Amino acid sequence: MLQNKDSGDENLVPDDLSFEEGISELEELVHRMESGDAPLDSLVSHYQKGMNLLKHCREKIKSAELKIQEVTSVDSPEIDS
Repeated sequence: MLQNKDSGDENLVPDDLSFEEGISELEELVHRMESGDAPLDSLVSHYQKGMNLLKHCREKIKSAELKIQEVTSVDSPEIDS
């Protein structure tokens, strides 16, 4: 399944993209945008793709946090202070 279907095929982010791959792509997009060589249309497209990548990476982080909470709540005994 792909995210953000309304923003054009080139801006889609595959669900199986890892967090590290997403961050790498995001950094590359930011570098291209900051170079100042890209035309406006390209900047808008890069921005849309970047926002999709950012959302994807945030979802990966949230998923990892939830898994950590599940593991710590199930596997760790309560500690009395």
